[in-house]
Amino acid sequence: MSDAAVPTALLECLAQVVEAELGLSYPSARWEELGQKVAAAARRAGSETLPYAKGLLARTASAQEIRCLILELTVSETFFLRDAEALGALEVEVLEPLLARRRGREQRLSIWSAGCCSGEEPYSLAMILDRLLPSQEGWEIDILGTDLNSESLAKAEAALYSEWSFRGTPEWLKERYFQRTPAGRYQLSERIRTRVRFAQHNLVAESYPRPARGRSGFDLVLCRNVLMYLSPEVIERTAQRFHESLAEEGWLLLSASEASCAGLSPPFEPVHVRGRTFFRKGSATLPAAAPAAERRRSAPPPPRVSPPAPAPAPQRTSVLQPLALGAAPFDAAQRAYARGRFREVVDGLLGSPQSAKSSAACALLARAHANLGLLREATEWCTRAVGLDDLSAPYRYLQASIAQEQGDLASAEAALNQALYLDEGFIPAHLSLGNLLRAQGRSEAAHRHYRNAREGLAALAPEAPLREADGLTAGELLEAVEALLKKTE
Repeated sequence: MSDAAVPTALLECLAQVVEAELGLSYPSARWEELGQKVAAAARRAGSETLPYAKGLLARTASAQEIRCLILELTVSETFFLRDAEALGALEVEVLEPLLARRRGREQRLSIWSAGCCSGEEPYSLAMILDRLLPSQEGWEIDILGTDLNSESLAKAEAALYSEWSFRGTPEWLKERYFQRTPAGRYQLSERIRTRVRFAQHNLVAESYPRPARGRSGFDLVLCRNVLMYLSPEVIERTAQRFHESLAEEGWLLLSASEASCAGLSPPFEPVHVRGRTFFRKGSATLPAAAPAAERRRSAPPPPRVSPPAPAPAPQRTSVLQPLALGAAPFDAAQRAYARGRFREVVDGLLGSPQSAKSSAACALLARAHANLGLLREATEWCTRAVGLDDLSAPYRYLQASIAQEQGDLASAEAALNQALYLDEGFIPAHLSLGNLLRAQGRSEAAHRHYRNAREGLAALAPEAPLREADGLTAGELLEAVEALLKKTE
């Protein structure tokens, strides 16, 4: 008997089952795609499509048949040091101060990488901690990687990778932590490999993982490029469970596109860290950032308390983002900004009389003031930058970002439209405007901007970096845009 496609009526029911059991969102515009994946899962399971689909709906499918469906539906694509800019900010502004505070006291750290695919992310974190703590004697470091895809987890456990897992990464990573095999693959060193544990986990499950050794919660949870595939209801429940899984003063890190539209606050508090948005539980104080609520009130940031350092502090520059040397005030300000030292940026540039005549310096002052929570001053400096260069689309984009922080969505939308008038191919502006419109329920207009972003990204090399895109490459951003397009169809 020849195989047959899944009827639409069955696909609608299957979409509901997949969302309920796995959290994955398949609206009607994606039912054809779902049918193709169900058919592929049936072939993988050695079954015909219709009987297989009916078994899934009747809840009579075997564990192996369900596993085949999971393998077809889940994405297993990542690489080492993915989004190095975000990891650099995490290293310098979150992990390093946290370790310094706990050194000689509670020498422990718990991290969960949710949706870790084949292990590159948790292993990258283990490498960062290896730099920050060359000797981990006396420390309890717990790094957990979880995923729904059992094949991806098996690869993570084996820790054997091809060149594709190192795209865009510095050469020293392979030289320091991997050994090349005769077959041309790369085996991760045992020292790093044994610092990470893996487990299968479904984000829809009622129970969530706990740190090792009975600790109360994770200090850090990373869930990047996962929420974009989930339904809004599942995202809301997942956010709540992440919140419950974190220790007080714990941190959640999402991808840049998810942080801008996931709607995680409350229960999380968004905090800007070197141009990226992290999410915080409790009342942790980050030396270089001010809480979003304080930024909206344009109040000064809380006092900065330098963490105690009984031993010489690690070098403040992230290994992921080495800073160039330079003597000019603007060069020094750029270096300070990259390290999250926004007060140094302000003091340095305001001390130079030439700053007010430079559009780039005014824009940098606007960014620094925004990160300090001084949105009125940020607006003034951004307006001055635009006055000096009124044909700059990035400055209009910056205006929109500041307006959005102030809750002035009308001004943010106007500034984004101005940015696109000046540069109709400005991809981040299309993406931001799409997110803004989507949040207002204007799905058709949002879809148009997502489509424009996709067209621009498709014309670029996947590894090409993008301006104003938080360190994301064209390939990474295209993946996020594709998911957003499906949500607005």
